[in-house]
Amino acid sequence: MIRVGDRNVFLRCTGHGSPTVVFQLGQTTDWYAIQNSLSSITRVCSYDLPNANGPFSRSEPAPTPRTAADVVTELHTVLTTAGVPGPYVLAGFSNGGLYSLLYASRYPSDVTGLVLIDGVHPDYYARRLALMEQLLPPDVYAAFAHEAATLLPRLIDPEQIDIVTSQTQTRAALAAHPLRRMPLAVLSHGVPGENRPDWPVAEDEALWAQLQTELAALEPHSTRVVAADSDHNIPLNRPDLVVAQVTRVVRAARTAEN
Repeated sequence: MIRVGDRNVFLRCTGHGSPTVVFQLGQTTDWYAIQNSLSSITRVCSYDLPNANGPFSRSEPAPTPRTAADVVTELHTVLTTAGVPGPYVLAGFSNGGLYSLLYASRYPSDVTGLVLIDGVHPDYYARRLALMEQLLPPDVYAAFAHEAATLLPRLIDPEQIDIVTSQTQTRAALAAHPLRRMPLAVLSHGVPGENRPDWPVAEDEALWAQLQTELAALEPHSTRVVAADSDHNIPLNRPDLVVAQVTRVVRAARTAEN
């Protein structure tokens, strides 16, 4: 347990070596097998987001709503307080990809590599809303837009992340402080998450793929891999791909440092 203000945050670190891999999003249990696999090559850390999965988080609850800036500040405090040595390779899944981008922009000297695992692009929600406004009937779009901008009740969504504000924060940070040169891997899903007959699945997936390509373009010589047999939950469905890409970025980061 690591003290952050008046709360405790649960942190799990294993292995030895540099750079240190830090997973972003979810619980230590979500990364358990992947973390154990990577611990033979370097130091690896994961932590329980305070409100993730409601009562299943070993970290004490944080005030809500929360933003990417709150998550990044908290993680930086946890790593500093625990004396976890940098530099870090940040491996962020879903919204964790957004947090990883913000962290790398805010603390550039601390981050030496990124692995974005179906990571959320800073423009995703704005561009998805613009696309759906063209494709959906007006009443359906109005309901969709309202839902996208409204926090669900805490019982349903215990994390209470204000994603609109979070994306604004990340866009502003990257505009002011673009990523420094570092190895980057972008791992994307290949199986659509939506499969409703009344939903523009092809267009929705094409936008996601385009945004994943744009994430890869943040760094020259980045790697883009599509998990053709996985939906959004790549760490669960294809942990081998996650291990392979994190390993590749760790080794590339070591080469760059030498």
